[in-house]
Amino acid sequence: MNTPRSIKAALAAYLTAYSIYVGPSLFMQIAKSIYRRKPLKAQNVLLKEAEPRRFPAFCAYLVLLILSFDSALKGAVKNKTTRSRFSAFMGAYAATNLFSYLNRHNRRALSLLSSVTTVRSLDAILMKNVIGGSKSAASNYYSLIFILSCWRIMYCWFYHPEKLPRYYNQWISRMADADPRLLEALKSLHFGSLKYGSEAGSSKDLQDYAESLGLPRDAGNPAKVVPIPCSLIHHNISPSCEIHSLYRCYKLFVSAMSIYLPLHVFLRLRRKGPSALKYALIDATRSSSFLAVFTASIWYTVCVCRTHVTKALKLPPGYTDVTLGPLIGSLVCGFSVFLEKPSRRSDLALFVAPFALRSFIPSSPKLDAMQSSLGFSYMITAARENPESVRLGKLINRLFGSI
Repeated sequence: MNTPRSIKAALAAYLTAYSIYVGPSLFMQIAKSIYRRKPLKAQNVLLKEAEPRRFPAFCAYLVLLILSFDSALKGAVKNKTTRSRFSAFMGAYAATNLFSYLNRHNRRALSLLSSVTTVRSLDAILMKNVIGGSKSAASNYYSLIFILSCWRIMYCWFYHPEKLPRYYNQWISRMADADPRLLEALKSLHFGSLKYGSEAGSSKDLQDYAESLGLPRDAGNPAKVVPIPCSLIHHNISPSCEIHSLYRCYKLFVSAMSIYLPLHVFLRLRRKGPSALKYALIDATRSSSFLAVFTASIWYTVCVCRTHVTKALKLPPGYTDVTLGPLIGSLVCGFSVFLEKPSRRSDLALFVAPFALRSFIPSSPKLDAMQSSLGFSYMITAARENPESVRLGKLINRLFGSI
């Protein structure tokens, strides 16, 4: 192995990954610092991403190990393509196991890495062999992936939060502005530990929640009130489901704009002239509208199921609270992706899909390492042979082009 070349390639991969990760993280910290009026701790971001257990260091290990295997196999495997593919797999397997060991107290890191690489490699295979070069087909494909992924994720958020990473669960709860006592009540209704019209339906937490909103305690008692009033879902903002939904949209839109607008202005700084600011404003408005409608549509659908659907189908009162309302709300919210432009839909789909995939597959260090190895080796090989066949193929070549 040419040691200076290997070290140089590993260092280049490290610095490229570090710059990719630190830039957006640092900017988001600046935006949050301004929004929350708290002091900026830039050194935390800079030092955190420089740790040996973080992704930039993983990229360096990956390059170094792949080159080591390639060099070791030169005498045994004469076919360059075969040697290249095998060394990519072996290097990726060794690097992911090392990454797993360094993050042995944080299994979430390898678990998420394996899900991301699996989704990305499957996406590359489908785009190459099924979707092809049709832009409309690709747009519909990514929209469908987003809708189905969100359906699974939001269903888990309602009923199986343990299947989602804790930080992601907390982020959804913060965006949805949901009181944990209400979520726990819906979960209990789903699993039968709470029942409408039965003494088993008593819930002190839900009664406390009703009281904290200025409502009678009995409004939070499913044993006496069937179904619980929509005002509990509305935070007692308004008895009208429509007004509550509009209020949620407005509140989250304003909050999202405070983050998205500076971000999009930053991303368009390379363009000069007033058109850059105009497009930054348009993009920020799109993204903020998407997030606002996504959140509001969940709760509005739950309310519609409780009122209009129950009456239209002549269902028993409170029937949709058990499963149907949150289930349909989890599906409907995903259609908000059509507010985003097609190029953005693919980013969103590939962001949420790993979380949805992970909720189906039990986490195991050995399985995660194997998934990551197969995913990385496929993406690196495919990007090297044909960058256009892999999404972010050019970026992958920037990271691992020296291999």
